[in-house]
Amino acid sequence: MENFPEIPWTLSAEAAFFLQRCQETENREALFRLGMIEYFSHGRVELGRAFLARAVCLGHIAASYVLGIILLCTDKQSILEGMELLRSIQRFKMVSRERTKTILAKMWKNHFILPERSICSDPMCSKNTQIRNNGWNLGDGNIEEEIDCDACKCDKELQLFCNILRGL
Repeated sequence: MENFPEIPWTLSAEAAFFLQRCQETENREALFRLGMIEYFSHGRVELGRAFLARAVCLGHIAASYVLGIILLCTDKQSILEGMELLRSIQRFKMVSRERTKTILAKMWKNHFILPERSICSDPMCSKNTQIRNNGWNLGDGNIEEEIDCDACKCDKELQLFCNILRGL
C-alpha cells in the first residue's frame, strides 16, 4: 500500500484489482483510505463510517482518530464513543492528525463535519469559559499539556480537525 498514492485519481486495471483485493482481505490501511474517500470526498457518510470502523477494529490508529472526531459530531451516545476513541490513541494524536492532514490536503472534499455544540457542558469548567470568552489559541495543536478536562480536549481537537478539513 505504501507504493500507492493516498488518493488514487486514476488507476490501471491492475492497480484497481490490487486495491479491491486489499479491501476484500481487510487491509486496514486500504480500509482507512476508502473510508476517508467515501466519507469526505464522495459524501457517502455511512459507507465511509463503516470502512473507518472496520479499520479501527483492525487497529488502525489514524482511523481511530478520524472516526473519533466524526462521532463527536453526532448523538450523545456516539459522542461518548468518540471521546473514548480519542482517549485510546492519546499518545498518537499528533501523528494521526498529521497523517489525516496529508490525506485531506490531496482530496477533493464534498462533505464537511460541523460540530453542533460544545462537548464540554460544564459551566464551571475554566477551559469552557475560555472557549466562550476568547476562543481557542490553537497554536501548534499540542493540547495535551494545557487542558485537563477530557471534554475540552475533544472540543479543541474537533476545532483543529475542522480547520484541517477546511485547509487552514
